[in-house]
Amino acid sequence: MTQGASRRFTRLLALGTPLYIAAALLAVYALLVLYGIVLVHATGDPDEIFPTGEDLRHLVRVACGVACLALSLALHWRQYERWGYAIYLAALVGLAAVLVAGVEVRAARRWFDLGIVRFQVSELAKIALVLALARYLKATREKESLRTCAWALVLTLAPAILIAREPDLGSSLMLPPVFFAMLFCAGGRARHIAGIVLIGLLATPILFEVGLTDYQKRRVIGFVSRDAAELDPDSVVQGERSTEAIGAGGVLGKGLGQGDRQLPVRKSDFIFAVVGEETGFAGGALLIGLCALLFFFSLDIAARANDLFARLTCVGLGTAMFFQAFTNIAVAMGILPVTGVNLPLVSQGGSSLLTTSFGIGILVNIAVRPTRSLARPSVPLGDGVPGLGGRGPRIGR
Repeated sequence: MTQGASRRFTRLLALGTPLYIAAALLAVYALLVLYGIVLVHATGDPDEIFPTGEDLRHLVRVACGVACLALSLALHWRQYERWGYAIYLAALVGLAAVLVAGVEVRAARRWFDLGIVRFQVSELAKIALVLALARYLKATREKESLRTCAWALVLTLAPAILIAREPDLGSSLMLPPVFFAMLFCAGGRARHIAGIVLIGLLATPILFEVGLTDYQKRRVIGFVSRDAAELDPDSVVQGERSTEAIGAGGVLGKGLGQGDRQLPVRKSDFIFAVVGEETGFAGGALLIGLCALLFFFSLDIAARANDLFARLTCVGLGTAMFFQAFTNIAVAMGILPVTGVNLPLVSQGGSSLLTTSFGIGILVNIAVRPTRSLARPSVPLGDGVPGLGGRGPRIGR
């Protein structure tokens, strides 16, 4: 780990003891899950006071999510380092298998039908990629070399391509930000990262023609050019209704259960529009604040970690959750085209809830089970920071 890479964390502030951070993270998790429970009920029949069958199914998913969180805490986080590659390979096999044996819904194969539940393998692939990248970047000696950057990119592109083949462009686009964030924090050279970004931008026209399906192309063109909205009228209508709903909410909203019943996919992809309409600017700001706290706490735990795998895992998981939340909210506000990405812990959807809960459990695991004391942040790693006690310990390999 170079001194230059070490300084990248020096401006993070420690907020207290590891148990305080773990408790705060769990509190944010609980509030987001509770937010989701209330919203899922509010999007149902407004005349129903008691939980409906759909509400009960969501509560079962929440209970399973809490069980996944507890399961991820039961093992020491070192076990995830040991099994990182195995979990990654299992995810790749699952992504390949779902293309053949998965359930087809609206011309897409993204789920395995397990009888009582459908599982979306791409959600597992996000955590698997984080664990594999963290293990690889810790193990390699030449973290600033182009070779390290190239192999890390290969690890990222393999699941991204398989997910895009389902097709699920939205989920596949969640993986590159994880790669860039983890490589940057591991000490990758800025010029290598900038080079990859530049190549990606130059290759965008080719990827658009070759990598996207016809309906994905229509969706992007319809979003960019309103004159071509007739190419994909459904997604255009979805976006317009979503932004209208958010604007109609005002400061405090119309009240729970009083929103537009015609808003499409209101329990998952456009649930933030429900937040804006029924709870107003205040409710939307609260939800965004909770998502931001989730990201900040993951970085704070990373800043305290004395082990590179633990640190990179926190950065990767936090980045994955943040970009998924950002994308969902941006789509609802009309900033991005419709992607089909849900809002972590809030939207209805079992696979996302289970895997996100598992990821939160790993973050808490790292916070409360350090290799050494995390009561003080391990940064700065090379140079001292005034007011934080001079030189800090270096990350262990």
